[in-house]
Amino acid sequence: MAFDDFRGVAVLFGGVRLFGTDPFGDTWEWDGSEWTERTPATSPPPLTGHAMAFDPFRRRVVLFGGSTTGGAFSAATWEWDGGTWTRRPTARQPSARASHAMAFDPRRGVVVLFGGFDGSFRDDTWEWDGESWTQIVPSRRPTGRAGHKVAFVPAVDGGGVLLFGGRGSSGRRDDTWRYDGTDWTELNPATRPWTRLDHVMVHDALRDRTVVSAGFGSPNIADVWEWDGTDWQLRTLANPPGERFGHAAVYDSVRQEMLTFGGSGSGGTWTYGTSQPASLATFGTACTGSRGAPGLSVDSLPWLGGTLRAIVSALPPGARTDLLIGVPNATWQSGSLPLALDGLGAPGCALRVRPDDALASFAVGGTASFSAPIPLQPALAGLSIYLQAVVLDPTANALGVTTTGGIDARFGIR
Repeated sequence: MAFDDFRGVAVLFGGVRLFGTDPFGDTWEWDGSEWTERTPATSPPPLTGHAMAFDPFRRRVVLFGGSTTGGAFSAATWEWDGGTWTRRPTARQPSARASHAMAFDPRRGVVVLFGGFDGSFRDDTWEWDGESWTQIVPSRRPTGRAGHKVAFVPAVDGGGVLLFGGRGSSGRRDDTWRYDGTDWTELNPATRPWTRLDHVMVHDALRDRTVVSAGFGSPNIADVWEWDGTDWQLRTLANPPGERFGHAAVYDSVRQEMLTFGGSGSGGTWTYGTSQPASLATFGTACTGSRGAPGLSVDSLPWLGGTLRAIVSALPPGARTDLLIGVPNATWQSGSLPLALDGLGAPGCALRVRPDDALASFAVGGTASFSAPIPLQPALAGLSIYLQAVVLDPTANALGVTTTGGIDARFGIR
């Protein structure tokens, strides 16, 4: 399964009935409320154990490999454009295989494929650029395996394709690896999910967490784990889908939630995400200072237990800058906000936030930075705080002050 970000639908192809032998060859799409079967004139053959990924640059779902009716492995590359399946001719491609994993790397515009089973457990890495397959030969790589999962995870250092689990010649795995486009690096988290294969793994872009769920283990598993960039954390859910393996999952970027379908057990369609998302919204405008209009930004969503980091830019050297923090932002001292400062000698400037609290900083290199921890208190979820910066800028106007626009920062639970 793959999610088409432009059409806003999850695309599902093939699969096999639990304990069945003959795979399906049907195409379905999920629009957030219902499944619709698509009936293109041409389709891949019935497949199971294939891998799919969405290429947003070319707006195509890419499908490779899998097991056909009778158990033969496929080495075909197919693409779905929302209406038609097209088999892409390739001069060179990975060996025919199944139970491999693929993810799209947006930094380099390629689909990354690793591993699988073609009669033996594979440890090779391939990339599809929309025209051809290229084998990558990294100096380090995970051991050969099948039934593992991968997902692209963005990060400050550029991110990479994260891999977890699977089964190799020595049995089920619980290792975590990252591929940066050149080499694979094994990560060593303090906590590891239990060994498994045929689980699901997707990156939740809203919450910046990579989710691993369920899979084939001993016994079969119904858990949910999240990777925060450093370690795995076990989540406790009130209503988990239950034990399953062989299911499929994607991140629905339109509805900002994880979508899971099928698998052993009860199967069905499930979604997973936060019911109280964090958010940022701007309001009002800045007034002009000696270095232009100062700008206020927050570098990440305000999740409970995280850190609020704000930056004010376009500042005079060394300028004192105060970050005002208020709740709510409608009134102050019996007056309404915004409060225009034109009459005080600062034309176009306005106080937009009630100054219940403030943090001070001084500009370095034209910017001032602020950082404050956000308490991990569930009662704060859904509460907004309002931010605005006030800058001392003696040459900007008669008052010697400029102001930024405001930011509504709403706390959320990951």
